[in-house]
Amino acid sequence: MVARALDAGTPARWVAGDEVYGENPHLRAALERRGTGYVLAVSSTHPVVTHAGKFQAKILAARIPRRAWQQLSAGAGAKGERYYDWAEVDIHGPTGRLGRWCLLVRRNRRTANSPSTAASH
Repeated sequence: MVARALDAGTPARWVAGDEVYGENPHLRAALERRGTGYVLAVSSTHPVVTHAGKFQAKILAARIPRRAWQQLSAGAGAKGERYYDWAEVDIHGPTGRLGRWCLLVRRNRRTANSPSTAASH
């Protein structure tokens, strides 16, 4: 669906999607071939390659230092602004590609022990 939209000339510099899309390696590869940026949710057990080796996303999220978290709004909700803690981990992406590769991690400010993760390019 995304490829068809881009092939049809729909202007998009980046794509966002939930875990169903984030766990699809074919979609990520197709977006990378096109040079289209993305933020796609991945499971906590998703393998992520860093310069220090391969780790599950939840392991990387657990190792983020306290000072690296930033409080930012995820937009207005029914009860006002929805604030979360956000952090990122630099990861290893394909060589020779433009852009920045990171694992973007969001956690609920009240239940900080259960972060959400997204692969980003």
